[in-house]
Amino acid sequence: MPTGTLGTAARDYHTRQTTYLMSPVLSEASGGNFTTATVTLKIGTIPAGASIVRVAMFTNIASNAGTSGLASVGTAASGSNIVAVTGFSMGTVGVVNATIVAASSVPVLLAADTDIYVTNVSTGTAATAGNHQIGVEYLL
Repeated sequence: MPTGTLGTAARDYHTRQTTYLMSPVLSEASGGNFTTATVTLKIGTIPAGASIVRVAMFTNIASNAGTSGLASVGTAASGSNIVAVTGFSMGTVGVVNATIVAASSVPVLLAADTDIYVTNVSTGTAATAGNHQIGVEYLL
C-alpha cells in the first residue's frame, strides 16, 4: 500500500481515522521479552503529523512482581516522556488508561516519524509470569 512517504515504515491512511500501535509485553520466564528491569521494546513508529491521544495497558495475567512491576512509554529507549515511570502497574488484571505526560514532552503534532518504546522499570524481584498488551492510540 502506498504510504505517501518514501522509505518509511509509518503509514498514512487514505481516510482520517483513529489508528494505534499494539504490542505484547510478556513477563513470562520462558520466551518472555520483559523478564528483567530496564528491558526496552520498540513497539512501532507513529507517522509525522500524528497526535497521540491515549495509551493503555491490557493485562490478562498479572505480573508476579506485584506492585513493583512497572512500565513506562517514551520516544526513546528507556524513555518516559509519554507515560511516566509510575504510569503502568503490571500487577493488576484489567485495562489501565495511562495519563500522558505534559504536552511539552510530546508535541501535539509529531514533526517527524517517531519511534515508540515501552520500558520495564520494575524494581525488586524479576517477574516470571505476566501477559500484557500496550496500546498507543493516535490520530492522523
